[in-house]
Amino acid sequence: MADRSEKFRMRLEQRKAEMERKKEERITQNESRGAIELFNKEFATEKQEIERLVEKSLEISKSDLLAHFDALALSMQKLKKHLSDSASFLPEFGIKTAQTQLDALDLVIREKRDVLMPKKKFAFKSRKKEAEKPVENEKTEKEEIQEEAACSVILLGSDDARILKFHNRDGETLTLEADDVSGKEVDLSQLNGCVVKIFGTPMAIRMHHISNSKVFSGPVATSVFLDNCTACSFVLACQQLRIHTTTDSRFFIHVSSRAIIEDCSQVGFAPYNWDYSGIERHFQECGLPSLNSEGNHWDCVDDFNWLSSSERSPNWYIVSQDKKTIKL
Repeated sequence: MADRSEKFRMRLEQRKAEMERKKEERITQNESRGAIELFNKEFATEKQEIERLVEKSLEISKSDLLAHFDALALSMQKLKKHLSDSASFLPEFGIKTAQTQLDALDLVIREKRDVLMPKKKFAFKSRKKEAEKPVENEKTEKEEIQEEAACSVILLGSDDARILKFHNRDGETLTLEADDVSGKEVDLSQLNGCVVKIFGTPMAIRMHHISNSKVFSGPVATSVFLDNCTACSFVLACQQLRIHTTTDSRFFIHVSSRAIIEDCSQVGFAPYNWDYSGIERHFQECGLPSLNSEGNHWDCVDDFNWLSSSERSPNWYIVSQDKKTIKL
């Protein structure tokens, strides 16, 4: 009799436990469903706002276009982070759908920027020959091109006098002084084995196809964007840092927002460590937190190819203490 009573009591407890488990599952499912619905609503609203701003790009004056597209990039960064933070409760199909929409919107923004802010090709002016001058005093076309190429700064276009460019250099030390870069955008591309030193406060920096090089920059007023870089070291201070398709490189950074990497591998991060006369004043001028403040998020990195919120992406790492210095 006692055994039957004990078995009956155990069955009741098991049934009660099973009912509690199912109840918790229903609550969890409802909470998850509510979280998914909230995400979808917020994501759609934020995406529509970005699309609205993209459509307004045609109404923006040329002088304000750079700031406009920087603001769009920041909005995209926040939206992508929202997706990354929500990956733990979103279904796989929902994540892929949102990522596809983000990729499409990224493409629309890039195309719009290329149309409204095209990169003008630099062309050497043909030299007019003057018959009255002795031939021996005239420079050959080859000499003139070599002399032009030796210039450290190339200005792009008339309205683009605010864009400074180093292009197609190998094994050179390239320098931009503070007076040169103030309020201007710097464009670096096709550099190999170079050392680049940018003093002062450029408005923005773009880098493409850099290899085996070192880039040092003073504080950047807005953003730094780079892609297709290999085996490089970058010392950068900026509001926003975006790194695409880059491998085997180190970043010594001072940033006021989380750095973003995409399609990258073996990229290391450490605190900004460049110093030169007047650098503190330059930080104040561009509105970045001072070097001694706690406003540096050098070790906060979002990898858009790694949506797990519980584990850090294997595509980036913290530079070890013995390698946190970089020599010019």
